Amino acid sequence: MISTLIISHGQLATELLAAARKIVGELPELAALSLDWDCELESVSQQIRQAVVQIDHGDGVLILVDVFGGTPYNGALRLLCTEKEQEEANGEACGIELVAGVNLPMVLRIGCLTDKEIGLRQAAEWLSAKGQGSICVAKLPKEATATSPDEPRLDPCL
Repeated sequence: MISTLIISHGQLATELLAAARKIVGELPELAALSLDWDCELESVSQQIRQAVVQIDHGDGVLILVDVFGGTPYNGALRLLCTEKEQEEANGEACGIELVAGVNLPMVLRIGCLTDKEIGLRQAAEWLSAKGQGSICVAKLPKEATATSPDEPRLDPCL
C-alpha cells in the first residue's frame, strides 16, 4: 500500500491529518511532519528522509507539501530521483512522488487509494486533480429548488 506524508510549515500538516481522521476515521498509511518556521533546508531534508524511511512499506511514498517552492517542497525535492535513475528503474518513480498545494479534500481522498490498484505516479496525479477540483467559487442558483423554494441553495461545488 502507498504511504503518504503531509509536510508543512507550522502545524498545518498535523491539523490536516487530525481533521481528516475526525471526518473519515483512521488513516493508517498517513503521517504528518510539521516543521518549525525557521528550519534550515539541510535539517528539513534529513527530517523528511527519516519520516519516509519510517512509513514506507515498499510501495512508495506520496509526499504532499503546503507550498510549491517552499522549504518543505525543496527538502522533499532532494529525495526525488533523476530521469537517469528513473530510466534505470524501468520508468518507476524510485519510490517517491511529490505534490505541492495540499488541501483537506486531498487528504480526505487518500482513504480512497486503499481500494485502488494504481501506481504511485497515478496516485499523485489523481490526488492533484481531486485537490484542484475541490477549489471553486460558490454561486447562487438562478431558480429556487423544489424542496425549498423560499431559500436559495449554494452550489455544492462537486
